[in-house]
Amino acid sequence: MIGLTTIFVASCTKEAILIGTKWLGASTEGVFDLSFGTTDFSLINRSGKESLRGNYVFEYPKITMVVTSYTDNTGQEHQQGTVYSAKVKGKILTWYFSESSTTEFIKQE
Repeated sequence: MIGLTTIFVASCTKEAILIGTKWLGASTEGVFDLSFGTTDFSLINRSGKESLRGNYVFEYPKITMVVTSYTDNTGQEHQQGTVYSAKVKGKILTWYFSESSTTEFIKQE
């Protein structure tokens, strides 16, 4: 008698890890909500009107983000071209604002 075994393999590409996710981070500047779309991201400061929006490229585990617009704490919008990097490891995303300034975000969804 021959036994048949069926194996189902579910695959999740590392590139899809960010799409549709939301992250929460905090620093001396406030509490931040970070979310990722298919190719875009937004970072919103809960304590004010300040936000960053832009596009990203994800090459696991590194994320390169290009800011296309910045809204300051007065609500004034500015066009940007600033580039930031981040790394994701499990449910922790570390955003490198500069060599000496990082913020950790915890995955919410």
